[in-house]
Amino acid sequence: MEEKILPKLLVNKEKAEAKIQARIVEGKQLLDQPIQSETGLKAAERKGGRWSKYNEDLLLGLFSDVSTLRYRPFPGPIFAVTSHDFPWELNKYREDMGNSIDSLEGICDRLELFPGLSDVYPHRSGVSGTKVFIGHGHSPDWRELKEFIHERLQLPHEEFNRVTPAGLATSNRLTEMLDQACMAFLVMTAEDEQTDGTLHARENVIHEAGLFQGRLGFKRAKSGTHLRKFAKFWNGKESLSSGAD
Repeated sequence: MEEKILPKLLVNKEKAEAKIQARIVEGKQLLDQPIQSETGLKAAERKGGRWSKYNEDLLLGLFSDVSTLRYRPFPGPIFAVTSHDFPWELNKYREDMGNSIDSLEGICDRLELFPGLSDVYPHRSGVSGTKVFIGHGHSPDWRELKEFIHERLQLPHEEFNRVTPAGLATSNRLTEMLDQACMAFLVMTAEDEQTDGTLHARENVIHEAGLFQGRLGFKRAKSGTHLRKFAKFWNGKESLSSGAD
């Protein structure tokens, strides 16, 4: 029997529960609206279809994979060859909406079973932070990674220049970021030219890579140059490599 792999939560459980519960409430409000005519029913079906499509998009943003969630989308307006009377179509609408709402409630009830950031990468001794640190040089490439972490995964992130370092010693700022981090990604873009003409990552990024790998371990502190691999890494399929690729 093939082992079933649960999808990973891309946000914390509290945020996922709040968002899904809001969709459940809206679905129940749609279901409770009085419908007294075929015109009213068609309008309700269109609203139900839009509500369901939003749910599907929302789940895509909350989970790494939605294929095993068992969400039952509302099918939308009925276009059948055989005509049915109004009471039958109304009952069908209420049944389909009820099933879709029930499936959302089932996902919400099972949220504690889905692994999240802290479950997939359990804290090692001495790691108590909650942020994803991004180390980078002058190249703007790192912003693609920041947008993925902040916009898609909705995770708190940290980087050296996020706060004005004026009046703060570099060592103090680094210590602060080390204490706040639970994971780190070091964007090793080749920027510093060496005497032999080769390009290496900036010294500050190399320094940060050593610090965070020492504090968090190699599984939690990844370095690389190909940012698109981060999404695959997050889904457990492939990790960022430390070499240029």
